[in-house]
Amino acid sequence: MVNKLNAKNSMANYLSKSKTAADNEQIKSIKSITNLLLRKIEALEKEMPDAAIEPFKKGSNLYDVITSFEKKLIRDALLATNWSQRRAAQILGVKVTTLHSKMKRYEINIKSAV
Repeated sequence: MVNKLNAKNSMANYLSKSKTAADNEQIKSIKSITNLLLRKIEALEKEMPDAAIEPFKKGSNLYDVITSFEKKLIRDALLATNWSQRRAAQILGVKVTTLHSKMKRYEINIKSAV
């Protein structure tokens, strides 16, 4: 009877130690992953200012960057609406006449998209 109790206690201690060891390993793994993620976030934060400046390094100015962005938005809206200027204008939140004038200014037409 005493041997059975000792065996049960030994098994319980062994399982408790095994669980503790497994928990410690899991904690180490989580800490390691967390540190890795923090380093990656810091690296990305350092790169962000460079990414924001990148268009200007190529000789562009604010007007060029905004114009390029606006052209892309207009083209994307037109493609998404199968070249329906009315629906594209709705998506972009502008009047059809405004969209039409910007398309003329930027020489955006169905032929230029092909």
